[in-house]
Amino acid sequence: MTNPSQRGAALAKLHIAKKELVMDEDSYRALLVRHGAPADDPSARHMRLQQIDNALQELISKGWKPRQRVAHGKKYSPKTRHKTAMETTKSDALRAVWVSMAKAGYLRDGSDNALLSWVRKQSACAGKPIDAIEWLDQDDALVTTLLHRLKSWHKRLQRLRQQSTGVN
Repeated sequence: MTNPSQRGAALAKLHIAKKELVMDEDSYRALLVRHGAPADDPSARHMRLQQIDNALQELISKGWKPRQRVAHGKKYSPKTRHKTAMETTKSDALRAVWVSMAKAGYLRDGSDNALLSWVRKQSACAGKPIDAIEWLDQDDALVTTLLHRLKSWHKRLQRLRQQSTGVN
């Protein structure tokens, strides 16, 4: 039994290949018939997974290059275990508070990209736009202010959770 998502993915690749190779409709239908689609209705929907895979192999042999999936979105904070206490920076502390807030469930997104987005908004309000968290270490006053804001936000969320659950 074939997994429907595998078949759907293979069909999607087949259509992408057709588009990227700029195949005309007649050539595409002929390809499908060569690989098992009925001649009276040459459509990929009538083909089994193995037949679709064979058609894809032919398109690859003709020059189509399937793209690898690109990891999008979340970039998680780098580990700082290798740093000694003397090497740890305030931006590392900022990351640590962010990660602990995410683990506690206070944040929807605990990634480094989300932290950077928050830092950008906060630093823009201070009139000092920042485009990388590592740049914070060059401005001690700003990183201290942001760390204080983040810790205050964390404490507020903890108090709200305690009040809502009734736990002290």
